[in-house]
Amino acid sequence: MAEALALIGSHAVSLTNCTQGKADTIAMLSLRELFEESDWVRWGSLNSLLPTLSEASPDEFLSAVEYAIAATPSPFDRLFEQEDTGIFGRNYITGLLWALEGIAWEETYLSRTTVALAEIAARDPGGNWANRPGNSLNGIFLPWMPHTLASGEKRQAALKTICDEQPEVAWKLLESLLPSQHSTTSGTHKPRWRKAIPEGWEKGVTNVEYWQQSRFCAKLLVEQAGFDVIKLVSLVGTYDHLPPPASEALRDKLLSEDCLRLSEKERLPLWEALCKLIAHHRHFPEAERPLGEDSLLPMAEIASKLPPKSPSLLNKRLFSDADAYLYEGDGDSREEQEKLFQTRKTAIGGILSEGGVPQVLEFASTVSNADLVGEVLADWKQPKFDAVLLPALLDKADQKLWSFVEAYALRRSFMGNWKWFDDINKADWKPKQIALLLCALPFERKAWDRAAQLLGENEVEYWNNTNANTYQTEDEIEYALRKLLEFDRPDSVIVGLTRDLYKKKDINPELASDALLALVQTEKITGRIDSCHITKIIKALQENSATDQDKLCRIEWEYVSLLGKYRDGSPITMENRLASDPRFFCELIQSIYSAKAAVPEEELSQKYRNIATNAYKLLSTWKVVPGTLAGGEFEPDAFTEWISTTEAIVEASGHYDVAMIQLGNVLVNAPPGPDGLWIHPVIAEAMNCKERSCLRDGYHMGIYNSRGAHIVDPEAKPERALAEKYRQREEQVDNAGYQRLATTLRHVAKRYDRASERIISRSDAPH
Repeated sequence: MAEALALIGSHAVSLTNCTQGKADTIAMLSLRELFEESDWVRWGSLNSLLPTLSEASPDEFLSAVEYAIAATPSPFDRLFEQEDTGIFGRNYITGLLWALEGIAWEETYLSRTTVALAEIAARDPGGNWANRPGNSLNGIFLPWMPHTLASGEKRQAALKTICDEQPEVAWKLLESLLPSQHSTTSGTHKPRWRKAIPEGWEKGVTNVEYWQQSRFCAKLLVEQAGFDVIKLVSLVGTYDHLPPPASEALRDKLLSEDCLRLSEKERLPLWEALCKLIAHHRHFPEAERPLGEDSLLPMAEIASKLPPKSPSLLNKRLFSDADAYLYEGDGDSREEQEKLFQTRKTAIGGILSEGGVPQVLEFASTVSNADLVGEVLADWKQPKFDAVLLPALLDKADQKLWSFVEAYALRRSFMGNWKWFDDINKADWKPKQIALLLCALPFERKAWDRAAQLLGENEVEYWNNTNANTYQTEDEIEYALRKLLEFDRPDSVIVGLTRDLYKKKDINPELASDALLALVQTEKITGRIDSCHITKIIKALQENSATDQDKLCRIEWEYVSLLGKYRDGSPITMENRLASDPRFFCELIQSIYSAKAAVPEEELSQKYRNIATNAYKLLSTWKVVPGTLAGGEFEPDAFTEWISTTEAIVEASGHYDVAMIQLGNVLVNAPPGPDGLWIHPVIAEAMNCKERSCLRDGYHMGIYNSRGAHIVDPEAKPERALAEKYRQREEQVDNAGYQRLATTLRHVAKRYDRASERIISRSDAPH
């Protein structure tokens, strides 16, 4: 129906037997009725059809979009909320964007369409998908590859209109249109039905047109900035991408009275941005689009008029920028680092002279790297500074202040070793204050011993607060890991065990097992847990013969979602149990699926839902064929007994069909037979049984699903190869007397044939 409307609306002149204007009216009224007061469900449901529908009547489609934008609430807000994350997530706004991109090819609709896109972009909360309204606007207006047939003048007019109606969206758009060596595009959607793009049209623009458009965008961007300091800072950062006259206009703004009369605090970001720009191009002359001294001198002159006089403001950048931007020469990195440290020390000395340690603390609260301030202050080795800072500032509530005092204490201890800590009079300190000072020092045996000696029954304060950085010590860490586990820090134990594994050290299987089991029970996670750390430890346990097998089964059960087919590792212990214990398999089936003809139960408890979820994930990753022994050998008699026992149990419980389908999925991994047949004859015989059609259905699904995610070849070579593979297998089992299994394989081959035909037909379709 959508294609019929697009055909009618875009080829109305060809319908010579219709009343004048009838075809256009049909297309227009059809779209009007379809979108009248449409909610987000309607827009989302039509997502894939919107590019086609928009070609039926662009004017009417744009009216519907504009109405939806103005509605309260707008359906597009709800559509953005539906966006899924993850590799297989969905996005219900893409069709709308493609529709508007297609309409924008026509000069007549450019301004109206791009303003609508800007309105939608203003509502965009952001997400993982690349299909975003801002990206659509960028693709349409790219100076070097515009995706519209509108003239340069029309494009400029449209950009001005967006600036008037959506200035923030326009700002981001214009920034993205500045000249860049890394600008790429995959194109925008092209109309399929309307003959908007003439035959033989060549994409791209001349060099003259490119620079005309680039200069216009840059000039408009500088105008849009006004005297907004944040925007001016951004422009300074992209100064090397501003062609004249935009670069001159920016310099004029920075030297204007509006900027020069700003207070020191207000103009500080401008001065810092200028210093960073100049340092970058002087220290990295090999960088892309480098600015020579002729271009840098005017900016340096501007910077010389903007520096603050207050030491606290003047020296802020020394503790905020990356070190590389602060080096003053081209010498050895160690020499430059030492010179920078002395520069920082001089700066802190000036602040100390201005207001003492309290002024330094206030300064530290304003910089990005407060830890550097603490490190420099410690270099004075002043006990009077210790007395001001300790124990008063030993509190993690203010993270910036904590990073300051932590760095201060760490450098003091490096300069004075543990003697500095021991010499501090801590008689009046609270246990938590002693613990926090220890937490600021290296995580090593000397700290652990002092925590035990000084804190006694309050030792928990240390183990609860330490960052447990096991990379700080070469000491034997098992003592520390056991302490962390004792005080409910299994996540930190996992990190420590992973360190040992990366160092090719053996880990204690009992400690590792207890930590993994404790992790699923704890509510106190003190750091980020990387799933690859967990899977690495589980694999080490699986390979260690000393591991308690009962605990290992529990671990694999709890972490089965991390051991799936898309991750490194598998629940091999549980899989082997499934392959040897049919009753366990039946228990999992019964926990997931209701019995045939069973009356639905009341709402299931969360505990039962969790069991069902884990059971489903385990069965989804199961690859070990029943009858396979621990060493990997296939035992035909064991397989026969396994399937007979399973059938008896699931027939009695009402789970026969789902159990056989699940088993069929696993038999995709069946071993070859001893006689050269690609599948073991005992398994082939089992699947060929007349009564086991569900087993064959599961096998069919298992074959198709086993391929997983893959890149589609427009020539469908993989699909055709798979079709041939299963035709050959079909012939072999048919010749061996397994005609029902052969029929299943024939269906698989035909399915791949159809898939290849579908792919090839889509590749040949117009875009």
